[in-house]
Amino acid sequence: KRLMEDKTFTIAENIRQLANRNLKFLPFENLPGMNTYLDGILKNNPDYSYCFMADKKMNILYHNDKTKVDIQLDENLYGGLYDTDFSNLTLSVGDHYEMIIPIIKSDESLGSIHIGIRKALIDANILRMIFLTIGVLVISLGIFGMALYFFLKKSIIHPITNLSDVAHKLADFDLTASADARGRVDEIG
Repeated sequence: KRLMEDKTFTIAENIRQLANRNLKFLPFENLPGMNTYLDGILKNNPDYSYCFMADKKMNILYHNDKTKVDIQLDENLYGGLYDTDFSNLTLSVGDHYEMIIPIIKSDESLGSIHIGIRKALIDANILRMIFLTIGVLVISLGIFGMALYFFLKKSIIHPITNLSDVAHKLADFDLTASADARGRVDEIG
């Protein structure tokens, strides 16, 4: 999720920089070609569902879907958005996560950029990362377990098995049996 958020905020920052360059010459409400630019962003980034820019009065000024321009944002959802200072924000809006970044000119908030990503896409990425992490963990534990088994077999299990075989031969009065003392000279050796 964090990678997708970072990518989205980078794209939103690029939109903001373009808008700020144009704001030197034009008012925020009259940036030519902005709807087409937002539509191009979505065509190049299929993970995103929508992209729009709204003014601080919560009117959508530019949208990748030109039929949604001049629509008022939901007061209940976005009402306090412009009352606080924020650098970026993520909201849950229906079946989307909406990344929001403000547009500021001369320390005055003019509006914001909104980019929507389907929750199912984020959730699928999270689920894939969980399965990948579990898979790597299982494989790592398997490799560790096999290495531990071969180490124990060579240093503990094999010498004890040989000693047990010698003990059985001695129990059967085979006095020619002897144990090979290999390795360390300690309890196991």
